[in-house]
Amino acid sequence: MDLFTHIQPIRFSDGDRFGRIKLRALFDYAQEAAGRHAERLTVGMELLQSRGQAWMLSRIRLRVQHYPRSGETIRLETYPRGFEKLFAVREFRFQSESGELFGEGTSCWLLVDREKLKVLNPAAEISAALPDNAALPRAYPSIGKLPVPAFPLDQEYQVRESQIDINGHLNNAEYAGMVQDFLGPGVYPREIQLNYLLSVPAGSTLKVGGMHNHNSCWLAGTLDGSCAFQAQAVTA
Repeated sequence: MDLFTHIQPIRFSDGDRFGRIKLRALFDYAQEAAGRHAERLTVGMELLQSRGQAWMLSRIRLRVQHYPRSGETIRLETYPRGFEKLFAVREFRFQSESGELFGEGTSCWLLVDREKLKVLNPAAEISAALPDNAALPRAYPSIGKLPVPAFPLDQEYQVRESQIDINGHLNNAEYAGMVQDFLGPGVYPREIQLNYLLSVPAGSTLKVGGMHNHNSCWLAGTLDGSCAFQAQAVTA
């Protein structure tokens, strides 16, 4: 199966105070579709766990033209898009009920040995199970590093048990929620990039800070003095 299509009604609980889809929910839907497709391609969580391996999202960048409302139904397409060094690349395309493309993005995943915490070569480990999608669109040719934070990390963020996923760490979509909290009500980024640098377990305390500069903002957090995540959003 070259690509996977997921039809997702936007739940009312996934809408913000203005009825628009929350940023966290958008990331959550993408993560769900990626997981389901990986299972169908026989490179999903169940098989990887039996081999002592796991996928870890390392970087993701989305552009979003508009944010649909609660009660609407969206169509999400996702597909693997080859390899880049030690990254397995996966694309996302979001369409409205009318078929309009309102969002797209590129993500980079690491395949890791869970016991040794070693990054594996996905092209060598699982390439035979993946389709050749070189002819399909790629939203971003590459996703680079983000700048080291040059602003104070002066807020504490307590990681709650309800935010922990099946891999035992802070769910990837929760970081998008942090970005939306930092932007404030009614602010919807046109582009957002998240770089995940450390696994954050339950009960952790992150030191978080951010800054605004015209139509852009940056957010970052550290865990025990090491950078755990970085984010950049463009709002206009």
